[in-house]
Amino acid sequence: MHEEVQARQLRRNSHTFLTMKMQYKMEWEWIKTFDWNAEGFNFFFSLPLSVGESLRFKKGTKKFYGRIIWYHSKPNNEEAIDMALNQMLFEQLYLRSDQEIDRMKGEVVILARDKGKQDLKLEYLGKEFSFNVGPGVLEQCIQNSQFMSSHRFGVKVDCLAWEEIAREAFQLSIL
Repeated sequence: MHEEVQARQLRRNSHTFLTMKMQYKMEWEWIKTFDWNAEGFNFFFSLPLSVGESLRFKKGTKKFYGRIIWYHSKPNNEEAIDMALNQMLFEQLYLRSDQEIDRMKGEVVILARDKGKQDLKLEYLGKEFSFNVGPGVLEQCIQNSQFMSSHRFGVKVDCLAWEEIAREAFQLSIL
Protein backbone atom coordinates (compact mmCIF):
# COMPACT_ATOMS: atom_id res chain seq x y z
CA MET A 1 0.00 0.00 0.00
CA HIS A 2 1.26 3.51 -0.83
CA GLU A 3 2.87 5.29 2.14
CA GLU A 4 0.58 8.35 1.94
CA VAL A 5 -2.54 6.16 1.96
CA GLN A 6 -1.25 4.17 4.93
CA ALA A 7 -0.48 7.34 6.88
CA ARG A 8 -3.95 8.75 6.23
CA GLN A 9 -5.66 5.58 7.51
CA LEU A 10 -4.17 5.88 11.00
CA ARG A 11 -6.14 7.75 13.65
CA ARG A 12 -4.84 11.29 13.96
CA ASN A 13 -5.28 13.81 16.74
CA SER A 14 -6.79 17.00 15.36
CA HIS A 15 -8.35 18.32 18.55
CA THR A 16 -5.29 20.41 19.38
CA PHE A 17 -2.07 21.48 17.73
CA LEU A 18 1.55 21.21 18.84
CA THR A 19 4.10 23.96 18.38
CA MET A 20 7.69 23.11 17.50
CA LYS A 21 10.53 24.27 15.31
CA MET A 22 11.62 23.10 11.88
CA GLN A 23 15.07 23.74 10.47
CA TYR A 24 14.84 25.40 7.08
CA LYS A 25 18.04 26.56 5.36
CA MET A 26 20.03 26.68 8.61
CA GLU A 27 17.34 28.72 10.43
CA TRP A 28 14.83 27.38 12.97
CA GLU A 29 11.25 28.31 12.02
CA TRP A 30 8.23 27.99 14.35
CA ILE A 31 5.47 25.71 13.05
CA LYS A 32 2.19 24.35 14.38
CA THR A 33 1.44 20.69 13.79
CA PHE A 34 -2.07 19.43 13.10
CA ASP A 35 -3.51 15.94 12.64
CA TRP A 36 -0.64 14.30 14.51
CA ASN A 37 -0.02 10.82 15.88
CA ALA A 38 2.98 8.65 16.77
CA GLU A 39 3.71 8.14 13.04
CA GLY A 40 3.91 11.81 12.08
CA PHE A 41 2.02 15.06 11.62
CA ASN A 42 0.81 17.76 9.24
CA PHE A 43 1.97 21.36 9.30
CA PHE A 44 1.67 24.61 7.35
CA PHE A 45 4.61 26.46 5.90
CA SER A 46 4.66 29.51 3.65
CA LEU A 47 7.26 28.16 1.23
CA PRO A 48 7.03 25.05 -0.96
CA LEU A 49 8.92 21.93 0.10
CA SER A 50 9.41 18.68 -1.82
CA VAL A 51 7.90 15.25 -1.25
CA GLY A 52 10.69 12.99 -0.04
CA GLU A 53 12.60 15.87 1.56
CA SER A 54 14.03 15.10 5.00
CA LEU A 55 13.72 17.89 7.56
CA ARG A 56 15.00 18.38 11.09
CA PHE A 57 12.51 19.27 13.84
CA LYS A 58 12.73 20.00 17.53
CA LYS A 59 10.29 20.27 20.40
CA GLY A 60 11.89 21.40 23.61
CA THR A 61 15.19 19.57 23.88
CA LYS A 62 14.12 16.67 21.66
CA LYS A 63 15.34 16.74 18.06
CA PHE A 64 14.34 14.38 15.27
CA TYR A 65 14.08 14.02 11.50
CA GLY A 66 10.93 13.60 9.46
CA ARG A 67 10.29 13.06 5.78
CA ILE A 68 7.61 14.84 3.75
CA ILE A 69 5.33 12.21 2.23
CA TRP A 70 2.62 14.48 0.78
CA TYR A 71 1.60 18.11 0.37
CA HIS A 72 -1.36 20.28 -0.61
CA SER A 73 -0.73 23.74 -1.93
CA LYS A 74 -3.58 25.30 0.08
CA PRO A 75 -6.58 23.94 2.02
CA ASN A 76 -10.03 24.24 0.57
CA ASN A 77 -12.64 26.49 2.18
CA GLU A 78 -14.33 23.63 4.05
CA GLU A 79 -11.06 22.59 5.70
CA ALA A 80 -10.21 26.18 6.61
CA ILE A 81 -13.64 26.74 8.18
CA ASP A 82 -13.36 23.49 10.13
CA MET A 83 -9.90 24.40 11.44
CA ALA A 84 -11.06 27.89 12.40
CA LEU A 85 -14.07 26.50 14.29
CA ASN A 86 -11.85 24.01 16.14
CA GLN A 87 -9.54 26.85 17.10
CA MET A 88 -12.52 28.86 18.41
CA LEU A 89 -13.80 25.89 20.40
CA PHE A 90 -10.50 25.47 22.23
CA GLU A 91 -9.99 29.20 22.71
CA GLN A 92 -13.44 29.48 24.31
CA LEU A 93 -12.86 26.36 26.40
CA TYR A 94 -9.66 27.69 27.90
CA LEU A 95 -11.34 30.96 28.90
CA ARG A 96 -13.44 28.95 31.36
CA SER A 97 -12.74 27.97 34.95
CA ASP A 98 -10.85 24.75 35.69
CA GLN A 99 -14.07 23.10 36.79
CA GLU A 100 -15.85 24.04 33.55
CA ILE A 101 -12.85 22.92 31.49
CA ASP A 102 -12.90 19.50 33.20
CA ARG A 103 -16.63 19.17 32.50
CA MET A 104 -16.53 20.29 28.85
CA LYS A 105 -13.15 19.15 27.57
CA GLY A 106 -14.26 15.68 26.47
CA GLU A 107 -17.19 17.10 24.51
CA VAL A 108 -15.01 19.68 22.79
CA VAL A 109 -12.35 17.10 21.89
CA ILE A 110 -14.95 14.76 20.35
CA LEU A 111 -16.55 17.61 18.45
CA ALA A 112 -13.20 18.95 17.17
CA ARG A 113 -12.19 15.49 15.93
CA ASP A 114 -15.39 15.30 13.88
CA LYS A 115 -14.46 16.92 10.59
CA GLY A 116 -17.20 18.54 8.61
CA LYS A 117 -19.61 19.01 11.54
CA GLN A 118 -19.60 22.78 11.18
CA ASP A 119 -23.26 23.26 12.13
CA LEU A 120 -22.78 21.29 15.35
CA LYS A 121 -19.64 23.26 16.19
CA LEU A 122 -21.40 26.58 15.61
CA GLU A 123 -24.35 25.42 17.73
CA TYR A 124 -22.04 24.29 20.55
CA LEU A 125 -20.14 27.59 20.52
CA GLY A 126 -23.44 29.47 20.85
CA LYS A 127 -25.15 27.18 23.35
CA GLU A 128 -22.28 26.26 25.67
CA PHE A 129 -20.07 29.33 25.38
CA SER A 130 -22.59 32.03 24.40
CA PHE A 131 -20.22 32.78 21.54
CA ASN A 132 -22.08 33.55 18.33
CA VAL A 133 -19.94 33.23 15.24
CA GLY A 134 -21.02 35.57 12.50
CA PRO A 135 -19.59 35.37 8.99
CA GLY A 136 -17.23 38.26 9.71
CA VAL A 137 -15.81 36.55 12.82
CA LEU A 138 -15.12 33.32 10.94
CA GLU A 139 -13.56 35.16 7.99
CA GLN A 140 -11.36 37.19 10.35
CA CYS A 141 -10.18 34.02 12.13
CA ILE A 142 -9.25 32.41 8.82
CA GLN A 143 -7.48 35.56 7.59
CA ASN A 144 -5.48 35.86 10.83
CA SER A 145 -4.43 32.23 10.69
CA GLN A 146 -2.06 30.40 8.44
CA PHE A 147 -4.83 28.13 7.15
CA MET A 148 -5.25 29.78 3.75
CA SER A 149 -1.88 31.43 3.20
CA SER A 150 0.39 28.41 3.44
CA HIS A 151 1.18 25.04 1.95
CA ARG A 152 0.23 22.01 4.02
CA PHE A 153 2.63 19.08 4.40
CA GLY A 154 2.39 15.56 5.78
CA VAL A 155 5.48 14.32 7.60
CA LYS A 156 6.35 10.70 8.41
CA VAL A 157 8.54 10.29 11.46
CA ASP A 158 10.24 7.09 12.55
CA CYS A 159 11.85 8.16 15.79
CA LEU A 160 11.37 7.34 19.46
CA ALA A 161 11.71 11.04 20.43
CA TRP A 162 8.68 11.94 18.29
CA GLU A 163 6.67 9.00 19.63
CA GLU A 164 7.33 10.26 23.17
CA ILE A 165 6.33 13.80 22.22
CA ALA A 166 3.08 12.57 20.65
CA ARG A 167 2.24 10.29 23.59
CA GLU A 168 2.89 13.03 26.16
CA ALA A 169 0.93 15.62 24.18
CA PHE A 170 -2.04 13.28 23.82
CA GLN A 171 -2.05 12.51 27.55
CA LEU A 172 -1.96 16.23 28.39
CA SER A 173 -4.71 17.00 25.89
CA ILE A 174 -7.21 14.61 27.47
CA LEU A 175 -6.66 15.54 31.11
